[in-house]
Amino acid sequence: MSQRISQPETARAPAPAAVIIETARHTAGLAVQDGRDVQFFASHSLFLALDGQRFRSVRALERAVSSLEAAITDQRRTRDSRGQIWRSWEGAAGTDQPEAA
Repeated sequence: MSQRISQPETARAPAPAAVIIETARHTAGLAVQDGRDVQFFASHSLFLALDGQRFRSVRALERAVSSLEAAITDQRRTRDSRGQIWRSWEGAAGTDQPEAA
């Protein structure tokens, strides 16, 4: 006689209702599932331009956040007379001294 061992049913976990969106330098904000769309709520002032906007997916939102951060970073860079790039954001010690790139 052989007995059949029943395997427990595995239920799929529901997709998370909210996801934190981060870049290498900033926590951009929160992505909240809203029906079929994802709505973005900015937590950093750099990303206020995207605050409240809806995206088709979290990936589309991540691309928009990355593009915005890259555009802002490019605007903050200046070159000196030797062609070196300097960032104009605040230094780690809280001074306004530019950092070498």
